[in-house]
Amino acid sequence: MPHRLIWNGECGFCRRAAGLVERHDRRGAFELSTSQELGLGTLAAVRIETAAGCTLDGGRACLFVAGALWPRARPVVRLLAVPALRAPVEVAYRAGASLRRI
Repeated sequence: MPHRLIWNGECGFCRRAAGLVERHDRRGAFELSTSQELGLGTLAAVRIETAAGCTLDGGRACLFVAGALWPRARPVVRLLAVPALRAPVEVAYRAGASLRRI
């Protein structure tokens, strides 16, 4: 069962990011859906529903995707996922998300 990546279908930046995931997901690890398709309205952040039933939003979701798609990035992903670095990761995500109308 693949992980579900839920993104804002009304956002051009999100659409391009979802396209990047589709192009690099050679193993079929992700099923992509827009929040609008699922009746969730507009989400404030990208969301991952893992195959194990966990929900990750924002920066943590992005780290999960990076680790799944690019095995060589996993050491960096593990480092950025430690509790002491979660806040800076979320700040960086919010800064990027503030530009999503691009």
